[in-house]
Amino acid sequence: MSELLWDHTIHYINDLQQANAVFEKNGLIAKQGGSHEGFGTCNSLSYFWASYVEFLSIDDKMVNNNPVEDILIFADAGKFLPKHEAFGRIGLRTHDIVALRNKLVKKNLSLSEIFAGNRTTPDGERLTWKLLMINGDYGGLPYPFIIDWEITEEQRFRQLKGKGLINQHPLGQLFLYEGVFEVENPEITAKHWADVFGFAQKNETTLIIGQQLFRFEKGSENRLQELNFLCDGEKGFDFKIGEGRYRSL
Repeated sequence: MSELLWDHTIHYINDLQQANAVFEKNGLIAKQGGSHEGFGTCNSLSYFWASYVEFLSIDDKMVNNNPVEDILIFADAGKFLPKHEAFGRIGLRTHDIVALRNKLVKKNLSLSEIFAGNRTTPDGERLTWKLLMINGDYGGLPYPFIIDWEITEEQRFRQLKGKGLINQHPLGQLFLYEGVFEVENPEITAKHWADVFGFAQKNETTLIIGQQLFRFEKGSENRLQELNFLCDGEKGFDFKIGEGRYRSL
């Protein structure tokens, strides 16, 4: 299976400006992203090199309840909000979404068809990509979704840099190093994700995704709970937005 990388993490938020302000208070930058046409959602984004956090909010409840298509990550916004400002599904990045779907079919997963995603930036630019949803969960933990930006890693980096999205945060240079998931059976879940997605295992409960890690801990929430960062600055951070924790190591 072609290498999958950790593209981004969705954090469902009621008030984007408030979430951006919490980041700013802690020395991080989150910038307004845009709106998802036909789904009633909007976002702001914070980049940590090639991985980013997407604060996702509902800007039109009626449209979100009656979207142009039934897509899990946008439907989940209506399930989480307003009660749970928590991390949702993670996005894994591929450069051959068709080949990857063919391989995942053999894992007996329930998959969507490949479809185009889009959002309109504040300056009116329309960005597009390809998406693949994996329905259901394993042991209560929802599967990731797959995204293909249809450009190489080098082109993607140059694109983000050119748009001013990859900048040093006021706190210093930050690298999103680890995601911590709370699940009922850490060892079994880690082994299953390793088999499905081709991840190497650092140990029984930790997976290696490029230069990053997914760590599974015992608990009942069955979702991502914490993002851990490496920081080259002298000052660290440890704060929560809703139910999601952000921490420097």
